[in-house]
Formats: sequence, C-alpha cells, structure tokens
Amino acid sequence: MLANSKQVALKYTKTPYLISVSEDPPEEIYYVPDSALPALNIGNCDPMSMVTSEELFFLKKKYRAPQSLIFKIQKCYRESSDEFDIGDDISLEKSLFISNLEDLILQRIKQQYRNEAANFWPYYPVHEMGVRTFHTAVVGSSSVGKSYTVAKIIEKNFKNSIIYVFSPTAKKDKAWLDLQKALGKKVKLINSNEVTV
Repeated sequence: MLANSKQVALKYTKTPYLISVSEDPPEEIYYVPDSALPALNIGNCDPMSMVTSEELFFLKKKYRAPQSLIFKIQKCYRESSDEFDIGDDISLEKSLFISNLEDLILQRIKQQYRNEAANFWPYYPVHEMGVRTFHTAVVGSSSVGKSYTVAKIIEKNFKNSIIYVFSPTAKKDKAWLDLQKALGKKVKLINSNEVTV
C-alpha cells in the first residue's frame, strides 16, 4: 500500500521503498507492506468522495440499499463516528452493502493517491541498482510522449551517470536533444539505424 510521508511509512516497516518524488511541492510516495489500516494521510477528505456515482449506483442496485441508508453512512463519515445506527431492519443486504462500500473506500485509500499540485516522477535509487532489479515499461502509440517521459525520468534520477540512448530518432527527437542539453556530454545519442553487428 502507499504512504505519503516517510514518518508514516516507518510505522509500517523499517525499510519503506521510495517509489515516487515530487519537487514542487516537495512530496514523496512510499510503498509499504499491506496492513489493516491505511498509511496515506488524506486529511479532511470525505471517504464517500472516493466512490464514483456509478459505483455507488451499482452497489445500491446489487444490494437493494435504500437511499436512507446511504444518507446515514454519509452522516457517519461527516461526523467521524465510529458507529452508526442502521435501524431496526438489519438485513443481510444492508450489511453486505456497507461491507462492500467500506472495502472499496479502504482499497482506494491504500492504493491510490492524487495530489493535483504535485508533479510526481518515478524514483530509482542509484545505490541499489546492482542489488534490486528495476524495470520500467512505457507503452503508447506514436507521438504520445514516451520519449519525453523516459528522458524526464532519466534526467531526474541519473544526473551523474553516463547515459546511452539507442533510438532511430535519437539525434532528431526533441526529448533526447533536451536531455543532452540538460546533462551535457554524459548523454550519448546513438542512431540505432547506423549500428551494425
């Protein structure tokens, strides 16, 4: 699951993995082992806002949950109550509806993080490159920004390394030329069409 501060991540494990970094505003995202309680600090976020109207409609239809039950759940979250009164008519459908809704919210809190102000990039610890394996796959159709994304990841993580770019467009692509401009002579651009074995 995800933690958005090292202080919180250390409560779950002695060795959290830093997976993503934002410089402006400064923020870090860590991966920690799954636990019963989420590690993300979501502040004053309303948990019901993490459920889309389509998902709520599907659950409501599946378990035939009345709108009054949804209002009670929303009130419970608004007041930060530990418990709420379902009423005298406690049915299996209502219990399953509440359980599925809580599972969906908890899953979102544990596995998704969004900060519109942050500009996150994957983090690769250079000192662990020979110890752990790091793989990245950037997939997309032509001209969607794959080269730009990879160039930015390299620029953010490997400023002190010699970088070899093998690509048929290495010497023409703006992303690679900008990377070479940013990091200087450490970036070697090689046209893969000119390589013979």
